[in-house]
Amino acid sequence: MNGLQLRDITFSYRRKGQGELAVQQHLTWHVPTGVTALLGINGAGKSTLLSIGATALMPKGGKVSLNELDSHAQQTQFRTRVAWMPQQYRAAPGLTVREQVAYSGWLKGMSRDDSWRGATEALARVSLQDLADRPASELSGGQQRRVGLASALVHDAEVLLLDEPTSGLDPEQRAMFRELLVKAGWAWIGLPVADGWAWACTSILLALGTALWAWRPNWSIEVRAS
Repeated sequence: MNGLQLRDITFSYRRKGQGELAVQQHLTWHVPTGVTALLGINGAGKSTLLSIGATALMPKGGKVSLNELDSHAQQTQFRTRVAWMPQQYRAAPGLTVREQVAYSGWLKGMSRDDSWRGATEALARVSLQDLADRPASELSGGQQRRVGLASALVHDAEVLLLDEPTSGLDPEQRAMFRELLVKAGWAWIGLPVADGWAWACTSILLALGTALWAWRPNWSIEVRAS
């Protein structure tokens, strides 16, 4: 089966004085083609699940793969094909907007010239080309979120993993996000339950602690893990 797959994933946090807190237990999920919204209240495990998919966190058990690539055994190749925009995006001190995005491309394996060209194109896609030479740390919160998206888009990854990407954006900027994501082959987005535009996604995954409920385009409902 092609695409991003999580198989038998188990993950827990260790909390001082409380032992292990299970977040996911034996989760198996194949991210479908199109845009999948991962909905849930704060603390439901959305960021953890997206972080596992991006290899920012490693599960205690199970396997994450993209097509033939194993995220553990072939981590470098896996990361070049999966883009990750965390919920808290911070620009590196001292870099301009274009340098910030180009640096992200270089970290994903692009050459210096390719990452610079890719940064210019990615900034145009999020309507920040006019601010390319401004220090990234001087941008507003909404503009920095767009720099984060450009950093995820710079290397033309097969899969986009975005954690609350529309937080702090105005309606016009949210519409821009929607237009970009419609063109994505695979995108998995963590969103608060109250985020209205999630319902325009091609499928919806609802996080309820260690349980996941999935809605498909035909609006049938099924329990995926518990």
